[in-house]
Amino acid sequence: MVCKECGKEIPEGALYCESCGAPLEEPIVLKVSKEDIKRAEKEEKVKAKERAKLAAKNTVKQVPEKKHHRKAADTSKAIDIVGYFQSIGGDMNLLLAFVGSILLYLAPFMNWIWEKLFDVKRKANLFEIGMKSSMVEEDGSILAMGETIVLVLGIIAILVGVWMLLLSACDYIKWLRKYAANPIMRFAPIFVMLVIFIIVINNKHYTQSLRVLEDNVRLAKELGTSSNYDAGRGLGPVFYVAGLVIYTLGTVGDFLERKRKNG
Repeated sequence: MVCKECGKEIPEGALYCESCGAPLEEPIVLKVSKEDIKRAEKEEKVKAKERAKLAAKNTVKQVPEKKHHRKAADTSKAIDIVGYFQSIGGDMNLLLAFVGSILLYLAPFMNWIWEKLFDVKRKANLFEIGMKSSMVEEDGSILAMGETIVLVLGIIAILVGVWMLLLSACDYIKWLRKYAANPIMRFAPIFVMLVIFIIVINNKHYTQSLRVLEDNVRLAKELGTSSNYDAGRGLGPVFYVAGLVIYTLGTVGDFLERKRKNG
């Protein structure tokens, strides 16, 4: 190949003449008009809008995280009572556990025996059934059946109710914080309360009391004195079952929330 400028021989593959430095080919010059620039800008805007629409369509909507308003415990205090009660109003799990434990604590004190016709005037609670002396009122209602095991179970139920109340506040009690995420410690009282309830309602003296009350109601009606029986259903078992269900819901919810936060 010969250079067009100086006529010297150019080696094959060279991009310019080694003698005069002339390039072998003339550079290509692109001529762009203003109209071409405007057209390109317009096309780019259209493509940008299409990309934005596609991105918006493919974006998964994030569900806002449920806010829990539980107040952090003041670790400088052994028992942060203020923080606990402030959190009860803002955290549903804590509120359920608190209400459930209170109902379970009160249950043994409430009238425990109730009659299916709901017209027994005087009914016994767990402590009255457990009294050693078997006493019967003039109207035939039961005050005691001499069943010690029922009395003991009533006391245990009260103690476990207190235990549940303390566990609901474990984040705010220094000595219980380490048990906050312990499933055995959190769910054991639920099992104990369930066992107590089953034992009591299957106790022979308890079932005998129900039969005696039914007989007294029937006799009172035959004598025309049934108007003396107007107290209605006993609250003990109602408080017990409701408290156990409510406390379980709160405890399970709290346990799952802790597990979710801890990954």
